Amino acid sequence: MLPAFGDNVFALDADGKERWSQTISGTVAASPLLTGDGTIVLGGFDGYVRAFDTEVGIEQWSFGTRDHIYASPALLGDDTIIQPSADGTVYALDAKSGQLRWAFDTREPIRSSPAIDGNGVIYFGSGEGRLFAVNPDGTLRWSMQLIDGDRNDLNSSPALGGDAIYIAGEDGVVHSVPYDYCLDAGSSDPRCHVGGEDLPDSGALILYTTTFGSPLLEPPAAIDANQPLAFTLMVRDGGDTSLSLIDSSSVAVTTTPSTETEVVVSGDRRFITVVPLAPFTGDQVSVRVQGDYLQGFARNGLQFDGGSEAGSFDQTFAFSTNAAGPAQLPLPIPADPGDPAATWELYRMAAPMPTLLPSYNQIGFDSLHYLIGMVEPGVAWVVGAKPVSGQSGIVVDPATGVLFPLEVDYSDGLVTMKNKSNFALEVMNFKLRLDRFQIAARLDDTGAAPGGATMVVNAICGQIPLYGSFLRELGLCNPQTDVLQVFGGALLRPHDGGTTSAPAGVGTVAFGHSGSDVTATLTGSTLAASDHALALLLIDDATGKPLPLDYANRTAVDTDGSGVVTSVSISTGDTPPATLRAVLMVDTYPAARATVAAN
Repeated sequence: MLPAFGDNVFALDADGKERWSQTISGTVAASPLLTGDGTIVLGGFDGYVRAFDTEVGIEQWSFGTRDHIYASPALLGDDTIIQPSADGTVYALDAKSGQLRWAFDTREPIRSSPAIDGNGVIYFGSGEGRLFAVNPDGTLRWSMQLIDGDRNDLNSSPALGGDAIYIAGEDGVVHSVPYDYCLDAGSSDPRCHVGGEDLPDSGALILYTTTFGSPLLEPPAAIDANQPLAFTLMVRDGGDTSLSLIDSSSVAVTTTPSTETEVVVSGDRRFITVVPLAPFTGDQVSVRVQGDYLQGFARNGLQFDGGSEAGSFDQTFAFSTNAAGPAQLPLPIPADPGDPAATWELYRMAAPMPTLLPSYNQIGFDSLHYLIGMVEPGVAWVVGAKPVSGQSGIVVDPATGVLFPLEVDYSDGLVTMKNKSNFALEVMNFKLRLDRFQIAARLDDTGAAPGGATMVVNAICGQIPLYGSFLRELGLCNPQTDVLQVFGGALLRPHDGGTTSAPAGVGTVAFGHSGSDVTATLTGSTLAASDHALALLLIDDATGKPLPLDYANRTAVDTDGSGVVTSVSISTGDTPPATLRAVLMVDTYPAARATVAAN
């Protein structure tokens, strides 16, 4: 059974009085369509288009797409419902029966609601940065690549002007394209395409997928040696994309030269991630991805159960590895309190996979800012940040719930930062409990990552309070492993010149370890708790690795009557190592440290 969402579709009389209500088992982001015969048509995040009687709200018919529905439906003059889906397909449905008349497939999610001109031509934007014009019979009239960059979503709905189509993109630009430009003045424009769906007719494909969620028919020639990779399943049958999911137990990945990797099939079983546990070696790397796919599922919303083996995939990808960067980390690692410390800003985070996440939180991920500070060789610290009011920079957010360490591996320009402990991260307005957070990038001589960073986040749904069962029912948790995996990207750059100095007013710090509690007592401090994000980072002195603690929830900060910090403490919970390195973190800076032993 799906969770009890409560009624989320309502019919109101002209005076605002409720006439009826219904429950769709998933969020409703789309606007409803009212047909001429008094039927309401609406899509939901459970992947279904539904038609309701306007008088009493009885469901007339439903049609299931392969993914959730974000866009609103439109209506052709012959009573054909036009419904785009986040599965990358536009469906044409009979308005009376819900039967499929035709389908037009693309490679990426469609969140753009369609606009239809007086001739029945259908216009919509896609996640691949293309504006499509489709004839009323479902054939491509033309399409045009409007955005070539990584952030290329055309999620807004097109507006039809007197002489052009207007559509806004993720690049921050409003694009204007004259009607039938690609058939007339732009016929030789390389951005235009007029030859059909631009997809293979049949076969199972594993497509290399970028950090911003774009499956590529042609993979890139080169990758970074520490880069996590993602591959998306697409199965085509007679010119149509079919509902097919990866059989998690069948997947095998082989790398040459051999490199130990962690291979995870996503919760929705649509993509595979391959995370190198050490950088790929050699100038050339091949990655072979094999497995089976399933079809013929029992369905409950976006939760697909059962299914039978319908085919297999076996593809090998050959990459060269990008040239090495600086031999030493180009920003400073502090040896003692008072030394300058490297600081980066992690920003413009994108989580395009699974596709449901950006639909829930399109702007939210992109607006997150984290600061990362080096603590010592192999260890960094992450703090949530916020924009400065009225200015262009960002600063630490003293009220942040984001406080966690990262293990750092650096070699010849390649930096990998990861945390594989059980901790919570604030996303989508709730705390998501994670068992992996990893970013990988290649740094230049300034410490910047001009190519951006690849991000992999894993969670065990059963460990997520309240929302775990909700995420399972939405099809985001792998039914065989219970893993919710997120793949995406972010930008990484030095923050405020790339170094941070010791904060003023720390005073004298004494560390103590009693039972399961470690405490830093501050004497003569002038630090105001309301101005800083404070924590105690604990490092196993024997291994040099941070203790796997939920620092945001276990840290306690005590103040005097004026709000000045007097102590910072943390509970280690289970039996800690015999000897710890305790580090007082003031924002991203290691302000004081000492070795403490259990007593």
